Amino acid sequence: MAEVERKNPHEPEFIQAVSEVVQSVAPYVMAYPYLREQKILERIVEPERVIMFRVPWVDDNGDIQINRGYRCPCGRYRCRRQRDRLPLRTI
Repeated sequence: MAEVERKNPHEPEFIQAVSEVVQSVAPYVMAYPYLREQKILERIVEPERVIMFRVPWVDDNGDIQINRGYRCPCGRYRCRRQRDRLPLRTI
């Protein structure tokens, strides 16, 4: 937990969530050595990178609306795999 707090001092909600999850899964992870070897706790406490951005738009009444958009990088592997599943088109 000290490492999580050191890496994320500005995220008290995240630290609280990690603490609650670790308390519930730690006995199970400690009971199975292969989970410790695979560093399961270290993996689940590392946050995903999420990019947040604003999306301004005009509705049908001409009013400006502002929403939030989120992007979570999927990596090249997943994007390639999705493209591979698409049927090939001939020109």
